[in-house]
Amino acid sequence: MRRDSLAELLLTAPGLRPLFHACSGCGRFGLKPGILATHHGDYGTRETLSRKYPELTLDARGLCDRCATEK
Repeated sequence: MRRDSLAELLLTAPGLRPLFHACSGCGRFGLKPGILATHHGDYGTRETLSRKYPELTLDARGLCDRCATEK
């Protein structure tokens, strides 16, 4: 059984939850586009998160690109 590292990350650091959103069709999580484009000190968080978790673009219905083309 594979452990969900994103769920564990959000449990240990709940302040990161606003950086992510999920597709309402498939439930896939990803970073909100452009959310890490800040110039404040982040102590390496920006680079670590952008390497591990891709940005996920959602349409107005809350569907990712893959789900939007299937429906």
